[in-house]
Amino acid sequence: LLTWNSYACALPNAKIIIFRKQAACNPVVNKICQTGMILTGFTEIGRIDVTKTSFEDTNGGAGLMKNANYTYVLVVIFTNSKGSDDYSPMSESVCVLIPSAAPLMTNVSVVKTDAKIGEMLVKWTRPLKLDTAFYPGPYQYVVQRADGQSGSNFTPISSGIPAQISPAKLDTVYADKNLNTVAGAYRYKVDFYYSQNNQFKLLDSPSPASSVFLLGQAAVKSVKLAWSANVPWSNDFQVHRVYRETPRGSGKFNQITEVSVAGPNTYTFTDQGIDYYTQDGKFDMVISPDSTYCYYVETVGTYGEGLPRIGLINASQIVCVKPQSDVNPCAPKLSLAALNCESLDASLNCQFTSFTNTLIWTPTLTGSCDQSIASYRIYYSKDGTTFGKIGEVSDLKYLHQKTDSFIGCYYITATSQLGKESAKSEIVCQDNCPSFNLPNLFSPNGDGKNDVFQAMRCPRFVTQVTCKIVDRNGQLVYQYSGDVNGFGWNGRDLNGNVMAASTYFYTCDVTFDVKNEALKSKQLKGWVELVN
Repeated sequence: LLTWNSYACALPNAKIIIFRKQAACNPVVNKICQTGMILTGFTEIGRIDVTKTSFEDTNGGAGLMKNANYTYVLVVIFTNSKGSDDYSPMSESVCVLIPSAAPLMTNVSVVKTDAKIGEMLVKWTRPLKLDTAFYPGPYQYVVQRADGQSGSNFTPISSGIPAQISPAKLDTVYADKNLNTVAGAYRYKVDFYYSQNNQFKLLDSPSPASSVFLLGQAAVKSVKLAWSANVPWSNDFQVHRVYRETPRGSGKFNQITEVSVAGPNTYTFTDQGIDYYTQDGKFDMVISPDSTYCYYVETVGTYGEGLPRIGLINASQIVCVKPQSDVNPCAPKLSLAALNCESLDASLNCQFTSFTNTLIWTPTLTGSCDQSIASYRIYYSKDGTTFGKIGEVSDLKYLHQKTDSFIGCYYITATSQLGKESAKSEIVCQDNCPSFNLPNLFSPNGDGKNDVFQAMRCPRFVTQVTCKIVDRNGQLVYQYSGDVNGFGWNGRDLNGNVMAASTYFYTCDVTFDVKNEALKSKQLKGWVELVN
């Protein structure tokens, strides 16, 4: 519970902001000429009316950590004469220790990185300032574990470990084995029990501590590292250590740098191959995109004033990362198999339902391009404007089967084993094979053979037919405009009269479904002989 003297200035609608930091109890000096929160590491935990003189910190109902130091300062926010927010100077600081007889968690360190047989080392102190007369022995510890850095699903993982209050016995260490230390972190606490009426009674539990979890991210010729931990001590304003496997694949690690951290957002390092820490040797290396690099980090922390001055060093799991390359593959050379329009007449019936375009390409494996090609991506556009990916293959050939027509445009790219994509190949386009031909003789005698004057064989990709037929005197005997399937003269005039055997003359304008503007329309003029 925080209390203070009432604020002396009468400022309407002003608020008091309460800031908190978990760290060692270093006093905060109020500099009169500076206003607002000017220090790092503090978090706003409350905002109350300026007339209030107290505030209870419950950490949002979650409770504060045991055996931890918390520093508090106050700042007043008010509206100035210009109508904008302004701040008072900070108050003097106050530091509070949350006491507990529970042990202190000191270590949750990854000993072995493995998806099945990983191992954690858990350490803690003996109870602090335990009144052995009021809480008699024998004593025991029970280690509990939860999944994740903020997990709360604690379950006991040890039977009762006999505890000695004097430091004569190594009873504050526990090895937690057969874990998946690759996929995530774990969180631990150690319950302390005393004896009452020949039964063990829980005295207290320390604030839990999680393992350090390291993340590695591939970057161009470098590896980005970031780590985190959820612990009751402070890892801030310390120097953390980064280790890299040297040589690669040896299982041996050497320290490559020290990282001065000021808060969780600063728990980062980018390895570009330089070994900044040379006390264990100088091991610079070129970060190559065709190699994998492995790391772990050690955090360094401490409890605050009033608690044992212990250097708390904890190791993360090992992570291995393959850097990115800044070199792309070269664009492949693409070609599109030409259609044999004449063969379509012989090989296809008139019910066209499948149209296949065959793409063939050769990789470009010269120059400074990345030659480690893993796959090729195929992009398609109906009209050559907006392209979309339709496939990805490792072969040098792709068959695009369509259901509407042959029309379409394509380009491809090459993708390296590191996921880098080349520039586009040249764009190649396919067009339809238009076809519309008329005979020069028909015999509408009802024998079912050649009874109608219509397109020969299979007209292809015809969208419209407009046709007129006249006799020798120029008299119109037939006219049509519409779909190709409706076109056909049965030898009768416009009134349904049977026409005599003779020569008739036609003019037909045909429109095709093609990309080539020069082939979109065709006019046919000629004659046809009507015979009985």
